[in-house]
Amino acid sequence: MNRQRFLLPAMVILTLARSLLLPMSGLTSLEEYVLRCAHEPLAWHEGLGPLLPWLVKISTTAFGAGSFGVRFFSPLIIFAAGWLLWELARGLFDNTTASWALLLFQVVPAVNIAATTMTPTTLGLAGSVGVLAALRLALHRTHPWHLYWWILGCGLLALSLVDWRFAMLGVAGCASMALTQRGRRALTKWPVLPVLSGFLVVAIILFYLGNSRNGWAGLNPLPMAPAFDGVDIVLHLLVACTPLLLIAFGWVLVRSAQRRSMTYHMAFVYAFMWPLLTLDMLIWRSLPWPCSGSGAWLAPACMLLAYLSLTYEPAPPRLKVGIRSFTVLAAAAQSCWLVKGTWLILPF
Repeated sequence: MNRQRFLLPAMVILTLARSLLLPMSGLTSLEEYVLRCAHEPLAWHEGLGPLLPWLVKISTTAFGAGSFGVRFFSPLIIFAAGWLLWELARGLFDNTTASWALLLFQVVPAVNIAATTMTPTTLGLAGSVGVLAALRLALHRTHPWHLYWWILGCGLLALSLVDWRFAMLGVAGCASMALTQRGRRALTKWPVLPVLSGFLVVAIILFYLGNSRNGWAGLNPLPMAPAFDGVDIVLHLLVACTPLLLIAFGWVLVRSAQRRSMTYHMAFVYAFMWPLLTLDMLIWRSLPWPCSGSGAWLAPACMLLAYLSLTYEPAPPRLKVGIRSFTVLAAAAQSCWLVKGTWLILPF
């Protein structure tokens, strides 16, 4: 993983492979609903904001209303998310950690399903990486016109137009700032709070204007929202994340919480992840397959898993490499099984 020059070609090949898989299976009920919403004049729909249907309208206008046209942007969005994740992890930690984080992110089954379907999870995965990257730029770079804070505000506003519950990404950003000294100092500087508060007001106004005349449809669940019971949720989690990755993510949460003091970079990512994990706990049962919640917590979880697994001193180096490699291979195998179309028969 230290041969960084191979990362970009590998990501391009993976993106092309995902693009070739787009027309291999029919549209799911959720994608059919998004396609119908794309041709309706209402800005907000039941359980869905306007941004996802707008993207589908653009792609289907160019490529037709089939599976490829509806899903055209999905591999490109996940490609951009992967590239941003690598740049972000490289800046926060180092090249090796960034490479492992990117590899873990790309083999998560939920990410591969999001890359071959067009659902809110696709935008949630990419949006979380974008917000975290924009927040880091805003905290670490200065601009005479405070450009990076405006970019952060625009990103949060755009995600609120996917699903109003994605406003939790704003809470995640505030948590990262509150838990780090650099973030707390930024909150006291002009014009950080006015800029972010202004975007919040704009998001509320747009939500009100888009929903007040259609019975507040955006607050309703999706029409095909499943009636998940406990067993279904467990099966969904196992399929979306694989058993080994779920255990690894649980280890990350416990290991991070046990640390008496965190480095700035670790606290920055850890604080950002928790509100997003809470969001998925709240909305998982309301989003039909092939959604896997918002997916927004997966990118920061992959970064923390890569960092902690590389720096875990009690384990011998060979054992660490073996466990990481086996976990990656198992997740990659399950992802290959899912994206071939087998996921269409799953009862979610």
